[in-house]
Amino acid sequence: MSYTNINSEWEFYYPKVYGYFFRRLDNRLDVEDLTGLVLFQFLDTILNEEKGSRILNKNAYLWKIAHNQLVTFINTRDKNKVIVGLDDNFEIIDEKAEIQKSSYYNSRIENLLLCIKQNLNGVDYNIVNLSLIEDRKSPEVAEILSLSADNVRKRLSRSVSKLKEKCKSVWQN
Repeated sequence: MSYTNINSEWEFYYPKVYGYFFRRLDNRLDVEDLTGLVLFQFLDTILNEEKGSRILNKNAYLWKIAHNQLVTFINTRDKNKVIVGLDDNFEIIDEKAEIQKSSYYNSRIENLLLCIKQNLNGVDYNIVNLSLIEDRKSPEVAEILSLSADNVRKRLSRSVSKLKEKCKSVWQN
């Protein structure tokens, strides 16, 4: 295969492979990198006479390479995070460390919790507190409060609807 053939193959397949990755990823630089990687691997194999002659369906081979590269990329992108700093004196932040919330945010949350307490009675307040604030599942809440899980879900739904009306102004102001 000559240089002009390689160039025409590249130009023919590039927009197709680019579109494949563009529809699946949200980072344009990653899309461009993966597209180049796939086309390089594809054209390198086709140019290699031993391997190239064994490929029966070039189109299927190209898309298999693209699929495999996408799977590899997705599986490794979260594991290989790199901390980049402009300063040599940066600290690695522990991901499990508690994130500091602003005093403005904390006051808004306190006002919202106060509104919840003022607008819900004992059992409904406990359901909202256990379900939303303590993040417990309805069967667990039902067991704690000696109710059925279905009853917990219904009361939670009604309470949340009520709170949306009553406490909306607290959050928006």
